[in-house]
Amino acid sequence: MGRGKYVYCFIEGRVTHDIDLEGIGKYGKVYFLDFRDITAVLSDTALVQLDPSRDNALTHERVIQHFMKLSYNLVPCSFGNIFKSREDINLFLNKAYKYICDNLARVRGSMEVGLRVLWKKDAFTREIETKEIVEFRDSIIKKSGKDNYLLNVELGKMVEAQVKSRRQFYIRAIYDQIARHAQDAVLNDANNPLIVLNAAFLILKSKEFEFDNIVDSTLKKYSDSLEVSYSGPWPPYNFTSMGINR
Repeated sequence: MGRGKYVYCFIEGRVTHDIDLEGIGKYGKVYFLDFRDITAVLSDTALVQLDPSRDNALTHERVIQHFMKLSYNLVPCSFGNIFKSREDINLFLNKAYKYICDNLARVRGSMEVGLRVLWKKDAFTREIETKEIVEFRDSIIKKSGKDNYLLNVELGKMVEAQVKSRRQFYIRAIYDQIARHAQDAVLNDANNPLIVLNAAFLILKSKEFEFDNIVDSTLKKYSDSLEVSYSGPWPPYNFTSMGINR
């Protein structure tokens, strides 16, 4: 089985710290490849499609987070990018140099934070089960027969519309207000009915404390209804794009 080069991220400038990090798959230590004024962070690995196991995913994130904590400006790569050789990495960097530099410039001096807001279960019931929905649901329960399937489909549509309406209310009241104070913001898909919003914000590192206070003050009035997970700093995945096409 041949050996390849696994790429974690691209750093602006040179790495000036001594680094002792185990690479993904335990094929060796993390090392560097310099290209002009950027540095690729890589390690040796097997030339096979990498299993996105928990251990592998954690190693990928741990390496990137290590350089973030050392205050390097970087663009993270998505999981699983393997090159056959140093020469292949150099060819890629020559082709993608401007694109990488543009991404580095975009996030320079900034950090990503995440905000996940969910309904508390009793609040979800209170806000979504309107009088109209409850009456329609109760009327279905009292009936029996072949029409019930279609009626339940209609009930599902009513609930979905109410969830969408309430989400839009909170997006305006929370996300839009907070996003005004960020460098950039992304609203990601809500993949769970209880999720009100799932967002990421790019903020200046120098404004972290101020931004935290804005998040707290914006959400305080909804503490009886909503649960909040506010986290970071994270690699700026939502504000850079380094899925590598070769």
